[in-house]
Amino acid sequence: MLAKLEGDHSLAELIQTLTQDLCLEDDELAILAGVSTEVIVQWTAKGDGRAGERLQDLGAIAALLIRDGGMRPQAVSAWLRSSNRDLSLARPLDALRHRGFLPVYAAAEAACDSLADSAAS
Repeated sequence: MLAKLEGDHSLAELIQTLTQDLCLEDDELAILAGVSTEVIVQWTAKGDGRAGERLQDLGAIAALLIRDGGMRPQAVSAWLRSSNRDLSLARPLDALRHRGFLPVYAAAEAACDSLADSAAS
C-alpha cells in the first residue's frame, strides 16, 4: 500500500488505495480535488486527471503517518477526519483543501513525533 501512496503510480491506483485501504469516500476526495464525485469515478476508471495534485499530497501525508507514525490505515482515516490542534482544530482533510500541503504535512509530522514519544515511554 505504501508504494501506491508514495511511488510512481497512476491516479486511478492512488484513488483506489485512498478509498479501499484508507476507507475515504469519493465525495471527500472530490471536495479535496475541487471536482464532482462523477469526475472521481471517471479518474478511477481512466487513471487520468488534472486535479490529482491534492490527491497526491493526501497520499504523501497518509504514507508519512503509516511509515513514520506506525499508524494502521483505519487510524490514518480517523486522523484525517478529526479536529487537529496543530491545525487550529480544523480537520486535516479540510485544511489540506484550504491551507495547502505544508501545514497538514507538519501536523502529520507532529503526530508521528508524538506517537514515537509514546512508544518510547
